[in-house]
Amino acid sequence: MKRLLAALAVVLTVAFAASLGSLYDQVSSSMARALALQADNPSQALRVIAGAEDTFRKGSAGLPPQLVSGILQALADAKQALSRKSSADLEARGIVIKSIFGKALYDAYFSALSAGNATEAASLLPRLVKSAGFSNSVQSQASTLSSAGNIGRVRNLFEQSYARGISSALRQAQAETSPTRAYLAVTRSYGLFLAVQDSPRAGRLDASMFINALVKLSARDQAGFQQDVRLLLQNAGQFLKNTETQSASANNEKIAPPKPAPAAAKEAAKAPAPKPVPATPLPKTQEELSSPKPIAAPVSSSPERGQAGVQVGTVRGVNPELAKRIAPVLSKLGFESANQWLGALNEVRVEVAKALALVQAGHQEDSRTYLKDAQTVYEKEVAPVVSVLAP
Repeated sequence: MKRLLAALAVVLTVAFAASLGSLYDQVSSSMARALALQADNPSQALRVIAGAEDTFRKGSAGLPPQLVSGILQALADAKQALSRKSSADLEARGIVIKSIFGKALYDAYFSALSAGNATEAASLLPRLVKSAGFSNSVQSQASTLSSAGNIGRVRNLFEQSYARGISSALRQAQAETSPTRAYLAVTRSYGLFLAVQDSPRAGRLDASMFINALVKLSARDQAGFQQDVRLLLQNAGQFLKNTETQSASANNEKIAPPKPAPAAAKEAAKAPAPKPVPATPLPKTQEELSSPKPIAAPVSSSPERGQAGVQVGTVRGVNPELAKRIAPVLSKLGFESANQWLGALNEVRVEVAKALALVQAGHQEDSRTYLKDAQTVYEKEVAPVVSVLAP
């Protein structure tokens, strides 16, 4: 029986990597095809995205809920972009999808290495490299270093590669004269940063800095945008220096020897879920661009569940008893956790920030659109919970 359970654990562990990798292949290729079709055959492009959505729904069982909700929202946004005939918005959805998958692949890859699961790590590595747009040499170096048993040097290799990619995209944004292309370049750099946002070597680089730059671009504050990009480049450069100066200490982090199958499966099951991705404000250019929804924030590692089966976890400033009281309201609104609801609250904050930035730039009429969006989200998704928290 023990041998049977061990064999089953190996199958389940490898299946997790196969499912994540296969879904990445199918969804990302569908997005690329839809982008190629959208100008000449938007109806077919819509069918391609709908097919990707259906495939992802069917194959997403067992994947982290943050990954699932984030990808489905991005696919829904992609369909809306097609209906608006916005190629830039559609391209942005592809970047968002790759970023979400990239974070999940990165976490799963290093979880597999830490667990000594070489088979799973090897299956994830090519997708991880592809999702970030890295060269084949990065994949070759990672394979060599992991075979030598030093996870610290593998991690350092990836952090250096991400830091270079972030800086490269930011320099492109800095040189762009088109607001749309500048937006896409900053979004690419932001997506790369999400994979390594947990690194202590990232220093002062923070997700909010990317969002602030995009808010200013949205408000047509070119001077403010350029100032933010310069600061981002400075911090990205420091991130790269940190990875270079700390290469020696990376040699001390060793890859664990292969573990028995049950332990490996347990480690893989504990692979961290992606961190929440804040709502990204997109600029208004010749094409109307919409904001991607925030990915739900993960709750505590051992979340409580309210009467409605909603994860209430630990919400800052809310005692456990009150958190349980809001569970039925969250369930009725379609939220799976209290922290996922906080994503909606953050979306209101971002929309208001964009409106304020437009007012300050002298574009009062444009600001009304963002205020209306903020009001809609607040009334439908935020106010019912607030009425329970503060009746």
